[in-house]
Amino acid sequence: MIALADADRLAADLTAPLSELADFLGSYVVFSSVEARDAVALWAAHTWAIGAAGTTPRLSIRSVEKQSGKTRLLEVLELVVARPIMAVNVSVAVLFRSIGEPPPTILWDEIDALFRGGNDSSREDLRALLNSGYRRGASVLRVVGEGTKMAVKAFATFAPVVLAGIGNQPDTVSDRSIIVEQRRRRPDERVRAFRRRVVEPEAQLVRERLRAWAAENLEELERARPAMPAGLSDRAADLWEPLLAIADLAGGSWPSRGRRAAVELARVGREADRSLGVRLLADVRAIWEEIGRPKYLRTEELLERLKALDESPWGDLGHGRELDSRSLAGRLRKFGAGPKQVRLGAVTVKGYVAAELADPWARYLPTPSAQSETTETGETT
Repeated sequence: MIALADADRLAADLTAPLSELADFLGSYVVFSSVEARDAVALWAAHTWAIGAAGTTPRLSIRSVEKQSGKTRLLEVLELVVARPIMAVNVSVAVLFRSIGEPPPTILWDEIDALFRGGNDSSREDLRALLNSGYRRGASVLRVVGEGTKMAVKAFATFAPVVLAGIGNQPDTVSDRSIIVEQRRRRPDERVRAFRRRVVEPEAQLVRERLRAWAAENLEELERARPAMPAGLSDRAADLWEPLLAIADLAGGSWPSRGRRAAVELARVGREADRSLGVRLLADVRAIWEEIGRPKYLRTEELLERLKALDESPWGDLGHGRELDSRSLAGRLRKFGAGPKQVRLGAVTVKGYVAAELADPWARYLPTPSAQSETTETGETT
């Protein structure tokens, strides 16, 4: 612990405060990896330096089950981020009106409940807030007032946001997120008891040092153009640029720690958020390869093989639904590979043609396979 008297001396040096923040987070929360903990620490520091950032990645905290530490992580973050707003019981309309300059840090628990099913206005407003608020200067237009006094007003949406929930979030949100996967704590994994009134003084010291450091270094952070580690996509580089600028300016071990975190969490994000559409393309290609790369495949046979795959989601898409011919056609048609009438001798059946699937396979799957060889012949009508 560093005394409050040392805060001014360390204001221009983030190495110690950032490391202390990471230790603080790790003492109350069990993370899936050191890289996940470091990423959250950098993101929390980013909320204090938001004035220097052109983008602000959403921090997506996910788990497959309840009681995996998501809410505890939000409670700990609330003590160390800048201008926190816990949004569980706050309407999206109120949040629109709460975002100013500097923006608050919005912490939203049980986000899966709000996104689950339906398309009411609150969901669409939330989606607009999360998608547009990723970039500085973004706003959404809403009609305000009543009767003859109604008018269109632009609401700023640029703000750092934490989203905690079970399972995946909409693709457009995930694409703008750094994803931290939380797991239920094992009995041998120990953390300190979290009592807010006891923890608050320690958190206040960390918070004050982050605030002082950010105030002194905003201009340098705004000019920063950190080098990106190999393997990050353009969108991932956008997400990590403000965090790696902080890691570089902090110095010490943080430049390398930040880049390890970026590479690892980008990998986790790719695996966690591969859309069902891309998963379907991959499974269809695997089936095609397994049976010798035929020129076409009947819909019924493809469905049967998809649902028989180990750990396949196609037999249960939720709410008692399974993949059927209609949903299969809809999902593949988005990639330009809808079903065709296939003539097999004197019989005409509905199926899928390898020549049409080859293009989405090449575009959306990491290691496209050759589709030039076939084992059967046929023609389409």
